[in-house]
Amino acid sequence: MEERFSKQQRMYDESYIRAKEDMISKLPDSLLCQILSYLPTKDTVGTSVLSHRWKSVWLLVPNLDLSSSEFPDYNAFVSFMDRLLAFSREENSLLYKLKLSIQKEDEKDQSCVTRWIDSVANPKLKHLDIECTLANRKFLEVIPQSLYVCDTLVSLRLHRVSLGELESVSLPCLKTMRLEHNVYASDASLELLISSPPALEDLSVVRMVPDNVKVLRVRSQSLTSFHVDYLLGEGDDYVDALVRGKGSGGSPCVAQEI
Repeated sequence: MEERFSKQQRMYDESYIRAKEDMISKLPDSLLCQILSYLPTKDTVGTSVLSHRWKSVWLLVPNLDLSSSEFPDYNAFVSFMDRLLAFSREENSLLYKLKLSIQKEDEKDQSCVTRWIDSVANPKLKHLDIECTLANRKFLEVIPQSLYVCDTLVSLRLHRVSLGELESVSLPCLKTMRLEHNVYASDASLELLISSPPALEDLSVVRMVPDNVKVLRVRSQSLTSFHVDYLLGEGDDYVDALVRGKGSGGSPCVAQEI
């Protein structure tokens, strides 16, 4: 009788232990990454302290939204990003969405956006949002050529960066583009960037002159939405927008000259 009771007790204990097991941790990395992708990046990083199993899973999540203001200082942010992207390269893990908000307090803070974009401009990147804050516009972060030939990019937002002379533009999937307070190489360079994407539907340009552009020309067969805003400064001539395409009602988009 006592032996029978002891056996039943052991069976109950084993059943209780199995019920208490962490079943989520047994899921494959691909599924865990999919779950973590719905969390804010800050919370995703926090899962690394749960257990040894979770220590590096978050590094494989394909979307990141980070702000330098969430780190003790700018150098800590740069170090974190460098290590993260190095790990991604080692694991052959590709980002499809990246949003960075970079606040540089000192002009001596190292430039990093160029190498980061070079690292993430891969065959899976679909959404890129780069926002930089720096008082002196002479020290803006420079966008590399690799971004302009990212064949999978669907949406792009660039805020307060420098866009150099373009060698070529190949953005066949780009549908939404936001250009805000940037500095450009020339009128022709900006026109090439805007007019080249064949699928571009939604374009917004917010200018802060001087930005090296005297005449802003927008020529597109695909645009359905176009917004331009700017502070008119000395030497800034006009906006010449020729937009031919179909609006939401099927009628040609309005051409405007300001």
